[in-house]
Amino acid sequence: MARKKTAKKKINDEEQQTLDDLLKGKGFEGASSSSYAMPFLRILQKLSPEVDRDDNAYVKGAKPGMILHTITKDCFDEIVIIPLQYKDTYIEWIPRSKGGGFVTEYDAIDPIAKEILSTCVKEDNKRVLPNGNEFKLHSNYFCAFDDGASDEWEPVMISMSSSQLKTSRIWLSTMRRMVLEVNGKTYRNINIRSYQWMLGTEKLSNDKGTWFGWTYEVGDNTLLLPEIGPIQESVREAITTNLLTYDRDQQQGGGENVL
Repeated sequence: MARKKTAKKKINDEEQQTLDDLLKGKGFEGASSSSYAMPFLRILQKLSPEVDRDDNAYVKGAKPGMILHTITKDCFDEIVIIPLQYKDTYIEWIPRSKGGGFVTEYDAIDPIAKEILSTCVKEDNKRVLPNGNEFKLHSNYFCAFDDGASDEWEPVMISMSSSQLKTSRIWLSTMRRMVLEVNGKTYRNINIRSYQWMLGTEKLSNDKGTWFGWTYEVGDNTLLLPEIGPIQESVREAITTNLLTYDRDQQQGGGENVL
């Protein structure tokens, strides 16, 4: 449906005062970072409901291999992000054959997670719990994302598991070895947010089928983006205090935890 056009007109002083008041963002003063759900950026797969025209979750223009913003439902062929924080977690998932769904999540270094791991059995390269659910390791990247339209950086999450864990390990190792050249001086062991990264997707396959995985390419450094520092601190504080809110079921919809 075409967007309705509104005729432009000059506004008077009273209307200008009302407009100025509307643009001040009032009404959100009581909200903290934990009040908002952090969106995921995930890859659409062949079985993702967003690419199925007969599914209620269908997103117009969505295709396998595109990257979906789980709140705005915008789709991208590639994105620009700045990593802010990394964290490994184990997640208990209900298998898709039983309806699918998120059960619970543990920090990878939590002793409880290690105890649960000891109860798992390997079935088809998956860790299966006594109740039949899957127990999966996830590499989680909390990032700042620029959609190219709003001129603002938004906190988002990218979570990799299964076949993408290898990609995650190589990418994380690459970031760890990055250096920053400033005024002829080389800095090592730099902040994870020191560079922008362009992420895209590529088609992968094995004897079980085909799917799309992540690709990455380093971009410009973030020396001229001072606004990223406060975003990183806010995200880190929310993670440390367990106040970060996100919907894992939105991630499973992408099929990334299947292969």
